[in-house]
Amino acid sequence: DILDALQKAEPQTENLKSQLNELCQFSRDLSTYSGKVSGLIKDLCLQASKGCQNKEQILQQRFLRAFKDFQQWLVNAKITTAKCFDIPQNINEEFLSESENGQHKLNMMLSKGELLCTLLTKEKASGIQAKMATAKEDWKNFHSNLHQKESALEDFEVSAEPVQDWLSKTEKMVHGSSNRLYDLPAKRREQQKLQSVLEEINCYEPQLHRLKEKAQQLWEGQAASRSFVHRVSQLSSQYLALSNVTKEKVSRLDRIVAEHNQFSLGIKDLQDWMTDTVHVLDSYCHPTSDKSVLDSRVLKLE
Repeated sequence: DILDALQKAEPQTENLKSQLNELCQFSRDLSTYSGKVSGLIKDLCLQASKGCQNKEQILQQRFLRAFKDFQQWLVNAKITTAKCFDIPQNINEEFLSESENGQHKLNMMLSKGELLCTLLTKEKASGIQAKMATAKEDWKNFHSNLHQKESALEDFEVSAEPVQDWLSKTEKMVHGSSNRLYDLPAKRREQQKLQSVLEEINCYEPQLHRLKEKAQQLWEGQAASRSFVHRVSQLSSQYLALSNVTKEKVSRLDRIVAEHNQFSLGIKDLQDWMTDTVHVLDSYCHPTSDKSVLDSRVLKLE
């Protein structure tokens, strides 16, 4: 404002010069004042111009420091939130602890930029405004990406948790299954139960495959943590172990049931034969005078 006022006052020096020159015609002592007034105004204009340039330079340095400070915070925040990418609550806690600090840095940078733009030409101000717009867009994108990753992780958790619960419950049931059953109906019931479990295990395989795909997508979206891939790997190992144990138990029960069934058939055949034999022996107790009949009975008894 001072510089503008001085620049506006500069044309008045010509009028002052004219007036002083007219006065100089009557007095030689006033002849030096014209040059002094003109020089004084020029000197003041020069000082004001240098002051503006210095002020502009100081404000520009402050803005650039604030801009770099915000950019560095953003880089650190991305690294920090990526490292804590295990459960959604971790992301929120870590972000909330840093968000206020980041917002303060952004606001500080924007206020310094707006103040600087008031001193700059339109061309210079456009460059500062572009940096401010970039910072605001970076802040917006950081929020948006974080929420997207959080939603993806929540979706992963919603999908993984039921699988984990089912695996734990099924493991407990399979390991609690007993092979030491004594009657054939009980063995058949246990056999059918384990066969149903095995069918259910096979039905869960596509669901586990989808979990692997989601974990891979999460890891590709932020490469600082492989906790999702590791967790699915653990679930896969648990699933495979459960499948193998169940198959082994089903196979063993199939063999036991088959052996027991064969034994039962043998017992039945023996009982049938004994019944028939008792009936024949009872018939031999009836007296007869026919020698040929007696001979036939003796041969059969032998």
